[in-house]
Amino acid sequence: MRILQRFLAVAGVFLACSDPFTPTVENVAGTYTLERLTELHGTVGATNWVPRGGTMTITLETNGTTTGRLFLPGADESGADFDVDMAGTWTLIDGIVVFNQSADSFVRDARWVARRSRITGDHTLGDDRVIAVLSK
Repeated sequence: MRILQRFLAVAGVFLACSDPFTPTVENVAGTYTLERLTELHGTVGATNWVPRGGTMTITLETNGTTTGRLFLPGADESGADFDVDMAGTWTLIDGIVVFNQSADSFVRDARWVARRSRITGDHTLGDDRVIAVLSK
């Protein structure tokens, strides 16, 4: 009997930890805020934008539209603030969120993986790489 109780206890823990998530438009839609944003500069170093005042909010509506804002102080090529509108559209394809926006930022170019209550973006351009985590 003890062996059966231990087996059931272990099985219960395993099942609780293996809660699978299947992304759908309905469970991915929502408002996301920036949790982490790291820009890796080849072998030169990295910039962590959140402590520097970087913010991002993006709302993914179930009708496929997006609203929001990306703000990175001093990140524009001229040294000015990088402040862009996140208006556009989004689609979900096999667990990947694809953004279509007029704003020229890493957001529309990154590969965004949908997970429970978060989306994670990754984009490489030349020697630079941007990794972003947004959560709802």
